[in-house]
Amino acid sequence: MKTIDKKGARLLSVILAIAVLLTTVVTVMSATVHAATNSRNTTLRLDNYGETIYGGTWSVVENGVSAYVVNGSDEEGWTWEYDTVNEKYTLTLDNVDIAVADGTAIQLPNPKTDIKVDILLIGENTVSGGGNGTYDGALCGIYAPVNTQNPYSVDVTILGSGTLNVSSNPNQPITHNYGKAIYIVNGSLTVVEDATINANGTILASYDITIRDSEITVKGFNDNGALYTYNNIIIENSKIDAAIDNQRVGSPDNNTYSIFGDKGVTIKDSSVTATGGAYGIVAGANGDLIIKNSEIIADGHTRYGLGGKNVVIENGAVVTAGKWYGIYAGDGVIDVNNSEIFAKGEDRAAIFASQQNNTDQAILLGSGLAIKEDGKIGTTENPDNFGNTKTSFINKSNDYVYALDYSYNLKEITIYITADYSAVDAAIAKIPADLSLYTVDSVNALNAALNTVVRSKDITEQAIVDGYVLAIEGAITALVYKDADYSAVDAAIAKIPADLSLYAADSVNALNAAVNAVVRNKDITEQAMVDGYAQAIEDAIIALVVDNTTLGDTIKDAEEILKDADIGDQPGKYPQVEADKLQDAIDKAKGILDDSAATKEDINKAIQDLLDAIKIFENSKIPLTGPTEPEPTDPKPNPTDPSDSDNPNTGDNSNMLLWLLLGGTSLTVLGLTIKRRKRYSVK
Repeated sequence: MKTIDKKGARLLSVILAIAVLLTTVVTVMSATVHAATNSRNTTLRLDNYGETIYGGTWSVVENGVSAYVVNGSDEEGWTWEYDTVNEKYTLTLDNVDIAVADGTAIQLPNPKTDIKVDILLIGENTVSGGGNGTYDGALCGIYAPVNTQNPYSVDVTILGSGTLNVSSNPNQPITHNYGKAIYIVNGSLTVVEDATINANGTILASYDITIRDSEITVKGFNDNGALYTYNNIIIENSKIDAAIDNQRVGSPDNNTYSIFGDKGVTIKDSSVTATGGAYGIVAGANGDLIIKNSEIIADGHTRYGLGGKNVVIENGAVVTAGKWYGIYAGDGVIDVNNSEIFAKGEDRAAIFASQQNNTDQAILLGSGLAIKEDGKIGTTENPDNFGNTKTSFINKSNDYVYALDYSYNLKEITIYITADYSAVDAAIAKIPADLSLYTVDSVNALNAALNTVVRSKDITEQAIVDGYVLAIEGAITALVYKDADYSAVDAAIAKIPADLSLYAADSVNALNAAVNAVVRNKDITEQAMVDGYAQAIEDAIIALVVDNTTLGDTIKDAEEILKDADIGDQPGKYPQVEADKLQDAIDKAKGILDDSAATKEDINKAIQDLLDAIKIFENSKIPLTGPTEPEPTDPKPNPTDPSDSDNPNTGDNSNMLLWLLLGGTSLTVLGLTIKRRKRYSVK
């Protein structure tokens, strides 16, 4: 069984390999069925009705649908068929090589009704006309004529991922305006689906030219220019290189347009180069030139690079130069938004708006845009009066950037997208509203960071602008608060009494706690806390309670003295009147002691008053009227013994006075006795 399985697997592998090979061969054969093997040198003249048939034979498609097909030529690589459902013709070019030495290479039908023609490109196709014919349509690569009697339109669409190399005779006489690479006399031209066209000669259509998702290189060499229409040109998501061949001897200089849409030109999401002509990219006198999300290089070597009635540039990158102007608005405004522009006007102005409508808002500068270097803008109320220009470059809010300028020194200007300053503005918004809270040095550092900001940087200098953000935010982080103000705290501490011994211990302890709570390293954001320190100290000072125990003790001493005193009017006693005075002083002191509202000054005065009253009372004792009887003395005193306590001390004045008093009294008594005896004797 295992052997049979292996054989089956090998067989299956061989069958699959053969199938893949056959599929590849069939695919290659299918892809090359219509590939050209022979070139063609005569005009491929196509028609949509059967009067004259060129290049093929009619045949009826047997599918139940009435349709006629010019089968074309497999050898030459082209087919021509009509789609009755969509009512359009399709010319398929599959690697064709059609080169006509004297005449047009491909001529589309000259219709009797409006028709649509698709040209489907497969591979690399070359189509060229030549010769010196002087009739309309001569020498063209692809030509769609018009019926002069019944001018029906032929709308042509070129599509497919192939390439079309199409040309007219580049050596035709300068005076000829006949030979063009693609010429749609009465119809529109649309190029889509990644088609690639390399045109040597003008591409011209009388109606709109629309180019989407394609790439076109075109070089014009007659007086129409390169890409030209009498209506609108619409270019979207494409790459265009349109140039004028000015190397041809005698090529007209003043009327050639690299790209011209008489009714307007709109370019979106594309890359367009337009060089070599008298004008670069231009809309007609009544058409607007609108450029959005595109890169543009344009020059006008004798007139101007970009022009139109109004010129609007949004989200673009534009380099334009002209002999007269870089950008010119014939009778409208030039409106620039979110774009980078370099404009140069060699002889006149870099950017010029004629202002025939006499407005002051000819040139508008959107937000986020700035003018680099010393460029200026020229405007005038009269486009023919070049001596009366005025500069009026204004932004969306109608703020004038430049004042009037009556000179023509408006030669070169750069308008650029400014760098994104939103992060700078956000950083600035973080700056504290009140910088007075911070130290001078840290605020100066912040201001220095702010002063480095230059608002004219462009998008290529975004890194510098981002550096501004870092510097500002760093300076904000480095802001240092000022120290808190402790002057109120110091003033409160200065009010503390010098002698706290007069106050109750609890109140003194509370005061000391308030003082010890002060922390000296607070900053200005904690000023309320510091102010709280001062208030707490003030409150503790007010709450100091005087220690009245000293007054109480003094009252007790006074009462004891009064109690022990011998009151009377005899010697050795205290007069009653003095005792009453002391009692009054005691009563007053008690009143102060009992008064809860008494201040420390009241208590101190009460103490002093009571002490004074005690002293007066003690000094009021009635002295004795005579000497007291001396105590017995030793019968044998030693007058010379200084240690004898009974020996009178000659230095003791009180004893001396006593003896003198006694001696005087004795003499008086003795004298009176003697006198009385004499009196009595006389009798």
